[in-house]
Amino acid sequence: MATPFADRYHTLPDPPGDFGAVTVLSRLLDGLGFRYRWAAAGLVAGDLSFTPGHGAMTLGELLLHMRQLVCWVGVNVSASQKGREPVRWSEACAHLPDVGNDPDALSEQVLQVIATLQTDLAQLGDERLGDVRLLASSGPDLRPLWNAINGPLADFLTHVGQLNAWRRQMDNPAPRVDVFRGRPLDG
Repeated sequence: MATPFADRYHTLPDPPGDFGAVTVLSRLLDGLGFRYRWAAAGLVAGDLSFTPGHGAMTLGELLLHMRQLVCWVGVNVSASQKGREPVRWSEACAHLPDVGNDPDALSEQVLQVIATLQTDLAQLGDERLGDVRLLASSGPDLRPLWNAINGPLADFLTHVGQLNAWRRQMDNPAPRVDVFRGRPLDG
């Protein structure tokens, strides 16, 4: 996976100097991108059909769900930044091309969404974060950005752990990384 966004999340950047809300959220996204980048590294198309058991998602379905989570947050932050209406869950990834069974292309999409989300947050600035709203799956229910942290972003991180566990079950473990320092350990 030698792409611009995968390269961006190859290691964590040096810590920022301030603790503003956007800076903290951006660092959280750096961590998500770094963990996802390495959890998905080296997957092949045949891996996408793996399921850990009856009734569970396939690995491919899990990856698509993870993409949907960051897309939903990303398009709604972008909508707020551009003065547009919030976007429903079901419409969040409509702008992305279908990548079929290409795990590298899917990973690239996820990392690009995370990088774009970071850019849009920076353009919003701390003073406008309170304007961000997420549109619930059904009905006119709007939620603040806080719900993105405890909802889709926390869910995304949970799924990174699932992805790592499933890869060990498949006997195709993800490359080892030092998540505390933000760097790969293998290669």
